[in-house]
This record gives sequence, structure tokens and C-alpha cells, in this order.
Amino acid sequence: MMLMPTVQLKSALAAMLGDELATLVIERESPERLKDAFQGQNRPLALVSFDVDRIKDFVFTSVKPMEIRGASEMVRELTDEESLTDESCSIYKLLGNFGLSKDNVIFAGGGNGLLIVPADKAEKIVREIELRFARRTKVGSCTAVWQKFYPHELLLGPDGGECQSKALPKGIGVIPALSGGSTIPFGKIVQLLGDRLQEAKREKIVRGNFPISGILKRCTSCGILPAWKEYRVGEEIDWLCEACYEKRLRGRKEIRSDEKELPEAKSINDIAGETAREGRAYIGVIYADVNRMGKMLSEMERIEQYHIFSETVTKVMEETKKDVVRELSLAGRYQSPVVGGDDVLLVLPANEVLQAVMTLSEGIENGFKQEGEKIGGDLAEKLKKLRIGVGFVIVPQHFPLRFAVQYAEELMRKAKELGYSQEESCIDFMVIKDASLLNSDIESLRRELYFKRWPKYGATIKLTKKPYSFGDFGDLLTDLGEIKTQIPQSQLFSVRSFLENDRPEVARMNIVYQYLRSEDWKDFLGSKYPSEPKNKWIDFFLEEDPKHPRNFSTRYLDLLEIYDFKEVSSEEVQTEDKD
Repeated sequence: MMLMPTVQLKSALAAMLGDELATLVIERESPERLKDAFQGQNRPLALVSFDVDRIKDFVFTSVKPMEIRGASEMVRELTDEESLTDESCSIYKLLGNFGLSKDNVIFAGGGNGLLIVPADKAEKIVREIELRFARRTKVGSCTAVWQKFYPHELLLGPDGGECQSKALPKGIGVIPALSGGSTIPFGKIVQLLGDRLQEAKREKIVRGNFPISGILKRCTSCGILPAWKEYRVGEEIDWLCEACYEKRLRGRKEIRSDEKELPEAKSINDIAGETAREGRAYIGVIYADVNRMGKMLSEMERIEQYHIFSETVTKVMEETKKDVVRELSLAGRYQSPVVGGDDVLLVLPANEVLQAVMTLSEGIENGFKQEGEKIGGDLAEKLKKLRIGVGFVIVPQHFPLRFAVQYAEELMRKAKELGYSQEESCIDFMVIKDASLLNSDIESLRRELYFKRWPKYGATIKLTKKPYSFGDFGDLLTDLGEIKTQIPQSQLFSVRSFLENDRPEVARMNIVYQYLRSEDWKDFLGSKYPSEPKNKWIDFFLEEDPKHPRNFSTRYLDLLEIYDFKEVSSEEVQTEDKD
């Protein structure tokens, strides 16, 4: 993704305002002079903001990977600079039709974007964005809004103005003036336009699905809309609704043209591959997002800073995702559906998830630092401070992908909550071995399963330490790798039963007994705590909170939860007790 230098932005502004006004907008040094220079001219600008509605519902309506791939490509097409066919919904194709160019794009990607255009063209551009996406996708929708600005208002904030979209009548939600003469960050103006976009989305009537008569076939892919057309591959016949039919055609077109370096999987079977565990195959879903991205963008002073920062973040996230695919040789064994914004979603073999999470987290942080060094200035410091939240879930192969993504997103949010308090990249995870859906949210489930109380003894055990900072999760994986090579599996699960069933003091005594009779545990813990105080090793299994006596926690069950999916060579795995 190309970064837009100031000269290109100035070129776009000059085409709309003339050289003098464009220079004053870029330099931001004299808003009053800019206001005076504009007097008598009637060439206002407009900011156009757009976003695909309910993007995850659109992408994951079908359970079939082919349709998910096709839906993702339709969303990508909206902001694809190379998609210039007549039927394309690309904003770049649309801008060309209005005599504009990519220089008018402040940012675009993941189904949303921000444009700066002549105000007299804004209403038609908004209408065309919405109509083209609806026509291309059959059931998808995109909301677009615009706000008129005179050049000085890009520095001082709008005095009031006009907004027109399909969802909002003219004049609704006018953005008030924000300051009395001093400049405000361009990001604040965009933030207010974003509020207007959300208002427009709420005002939209959500299209419902009417009950289908018993004499009509349902679509065999989404199971919601009536079947429209037969789709045949060999002897297999699917009856698809119009939307799923178009998604499948697009997905198959992408697969047939997948001569690129990193082709995606054609089916869930391609992803699951050889990840059979306990007679079943598993897949992993990783969801990653940048912490406080909205806050950072709202603090951007200048238009070009806003563009460079947002495009750099998207570039780092996308390129790091590709690096993970290359490093783990995942070509043909993964999918990366679009989920909006700069979020990264990866569906991949379960036995690759742990390494992928580490590679992705480390690569993104390093990418921000490296790009910051190239850019320099204030943006460099902001990029270096960026951290991410990562959630991942491992599920059986036939688990509904839409719900797996939902769980991974919820885990990502839990990781971000910890990241906000610690200013670190953080990770949360869950392994589901039953193909049925959870009957409660993850937080409620953890309270029910992982918090044990013994009121009579004034003691508690928290059977998890999730979520983890990036460093702590790396330590967990290191310990797991060593345990798999040094401790027989039979000894691991007896310790788990102590933690799950006994009150803390009894659990500790049973663990000490297990330790004293096991040379394997003695060797492992002796090397891990070589110079620690006597019995410090017990904290590996059950740690008491120094600030709250008789409140214990353990990460041991977290370690066992991902035990099956940590890759070590079969020769290294310890299977027998030492004599």
C-alpha cells in the first residue's frame, strides 16, 4: 500500500482549491489568512466517510469456505485500487468516473474509508458508493455520509453545514463549531464525521428475512434465503440463493486465479489437514487488533499525518500476516477473511496456531518500530507505542466458523482490556473440544468453571491466569515445550485433578507428594528454580497472592489446555517415567 506524500495531497487539494489555498491548508499555520483568502470563492470541499454494514454477518452468513472467500473478495474490491472493471464497486473506479483520482483517498481498506472531494460531487459519490456495493453483493450494504467544509474549517472545525445521505435528511446532526480561533486536530474532525456515520447506520432499516413457504427450497449454503439457482460440481448439487451464488462464483474465480505466492485454502479440510487429535481434526482462529487505534487517529493534527498513520498500520498488519503464512508454510492451508478495518483474522491448522500467534505479535510490534524509524518525527513515537490484542480459539473442524470467529473476537477484547492497563500486547485463548456451541459468554463461563471457593476455610483458587502479556505467554509456551519433553503425560493430569478438586492446602500437599516420588518433576523443577528458596517450585503449580493471603491462582490448567497443540518432535516427547 503506497503512502501518500504531502505533494500528492497538495496536488489533490490544488485541483479543488487552487495552489494558494491548498498550500495554506497543508501548512496549517494561518487559519485566519486562509479564511480571508477564500472569501468570494465558492469551492468548498467535502469529507466522505463510508463503511460496510454488519460486515461479519455479510462475510460469514454462509458456512462454506468458498462463499466466505467470495464475500471477503467483494468487500476487498470496494477499496481495491486494481479493480477497475465496469461492474466493479471499487471507489477508485468510481472516483475516476467523477474526474478524481487516488489522490482524493485519505485512507481505504477493510471495507471502510475516508475521501476528500469537491462538495458539489459529494452527494452523488455517496449515493454511488452505496448503490454499487448493494448491486455487486445482492444482500450487502454500505453506509456513506458526507460533510461540507470550507478550507478554514479543516483547521478550525466546522461552523455548521450540510450533510446528505440516504439515511439522514439534510441538516440532521450538524457538527457544531469546536473552537474559537485555534486549530484543532484533523483527527477530531474525522471522529465527529465517524459519529455521524454511526448515526446514519442506526437510522437505516435493517432488511429482514421473511418466512419461506414449505414449497420453496432454502439455500443449502446460508439456510436463510430461498434457493435461486442450481450450482453443480460433478455429481454434487447445491441450490443457492442469489447472494450465495454470487459469493461462490467470486470465491471460485479467486481460487482458480490463485497463482499468487500465498494462495488460500479451498476448503476446511485443506486447513485441518493432519491436525487430528483424539480421532478428530481441529482448526484455529486468530483475531488481532491494534489497541487504542481510534484514540491515536483522533490526535492526528494534519491530513497527511492521518493518512500516513492509518495506512502504515494497515500495511504492517497485512504484511506481517503474509510473513506468518510464509514462515509457517501455510500457503493453501489457511484463510484470511475480511472482518473490517485493520483487524487481522487467520483461520489455520490447529497445530500451527501457537507459533503463528507468537510470530504475528512479535512481527507487528517490530513492524511498527521499523516503519516509525523510516517516517521519523512525531509519528515515529506514536507508531512505536502501538500495542495489539490477540485472541485465538481452537475448535473441532466442523465447529461453525462464524461462532469460532465470534469467540476469537471476544477473547481479543479481553486481551485488549489487559493491554490497556499494562501498556503491553496481550493474548487470550480458549480450546473447545466439543463441537456444540457455548451456552454463555466467555466471562460467565470462566467464572463458573475456573473460580473455586471454600468459604469455610476462607480460601479461593482461580484456575487460570488468562489473559497473558505477550512475554508471559511466551514463557508459558517455553515451559510447555520443556514439559512435553521431560514429563510423562500420566503425571501431568494427576496434578490437574488435585487443583480442580481439592482446597488449596490439600492440593499443595498432594502436589508435594507427587513431586517427591517423581524424578521427572525433580529434574524439571530443579532446573527451573536452581537457586530459589526451598519449596519455591510449588508456585509453578499454585501461587498465593502476597497481597491477599489464602487467594491462590494457577496457570497450570492453561498450560494443559494447549498441550495437544504444541509442536515438538515425536522423539522428544517423554512417555515413560524414569526409574
